[in-house]
Amino acid sequence: MKIILMLCVLMIAMPAFAGTFRDDFDDGDLDGWKFDVEGDHIEVKSGKVETADCKIYAKDGEAIIMDYEASIASGIDFNNGLEIRDFTLTVDGKMTEILDKSRTWDYIYVLGRCTDTVCAWSSLEARGNIPLVILTWAGGNLQNIARLDFAFPFELNRWYHIQVEMKGSKLSVSVDNKLICSNDWVNQPILPKKGYVSIGAGGAEVHFDNFVITGDDVPDNSISVESKGKLTTTWGEIRRGK
Repeated sequence: MKIILMLCVLMIAMPAFAGTFRDDFDDGDLDGWKFDVEGDHIEVKSGKVETADCKIYAKDGEAIIMDYEASIASGIDFNNGLEIRDFTLTVDGKMTEILDKSRTWDYIYVLGRCTDTVCAWSSLEARGNIPLVILTWAGGNLQNIARLDFAFPFELNRWYHIQVEMKGSKLSVSVDNKLICSNDWVNQPILPKKGYVSIGAGGAEVHFDNFVITGDDVPDNSISVESKGKLTTTWGEIRRGK
């Protein structure tokens, strides 16, 4: 009985183990991802989508998102839109072409804690900027809450190793293993406690690879990384050196 009681105490005292989800897109599809096309979430059985506003598909071990209109971005939501709280996310991303020539901003984005009306927004803009924003939208109207911008030298056709961490009310962004910016929205109650995570593009063609996310709400699941034997960090470093 003492042994059983001791085990129960230990189980209560132990913190929850974080799960890790990986996808290097080497399997050639986007199974398990929910498509976000110009702000509309859609179910795609073929693993790809093509509309007048965007094209999303996987090819040559990369997720490719071509968004033709910068003001309303397109992307893919991790694990079919699973809602999670705190997380650390890393992904390799590069912008190959600006597609919306009428705009003055084009970007690679990572969204966290998103709901139908609000999310925490971080992005690498081709014009050399990283904004951290609580973004809200309702009835087609977008509103930026507590936006902060940080200068960042951006290059086309260059792989960037992007890390986004959400912990409590704090959002931090690192690029190529260097902390670039962070902000604490402790006084912004509009920030959701949990929500889905998304990667995508606005007004540009963007490629993603080596997606890894860790958190207490994240299920353990690796898609093709182990079967292909790819070493994520080494491969990302080699590609960014091209």
